[in-house]
Amino acid sequence: MYQIRSAFALAQITGRVLIMPPIWCGLDRSWFGHFGVFPGSDLELPFLCPMDHVFGVEDWYNNRFSDKVGGPHVKFREYSFLLVSLPCPGRGAGETGGGMLSGGG
Repeated sequence: MYQIRSAFALAQITGRVLIMPPIWCGLDRSWFGHFGVFPGSDLELPFLCPMDHVFGVEDWYNNRFSDKVGGPHVKFREYSFLLVSLPCPGRGAGETGGGMLSGGG
């Protein structure tokens, strides 16, 4: 968590978008008591979990904190943002721009 806090501080200072790291969870998030996973689930622990299992992403996205409390708003993306290859405007169907990890296109 200290590393993520530091990454937020750097993103605020530089005005850059923060790419969150992968997060491993030791139990599934639920609104009821359980023993780590939903009953009947075949989920194996630990697992690579989404950001909203650990952080209040809705609050971050909607900028619900004042600048006096949390500092300037930080734009963020989940780590998987770098893995997705989406079509680029102006290219033909089936041509993609490539994600940063795929070498670009």
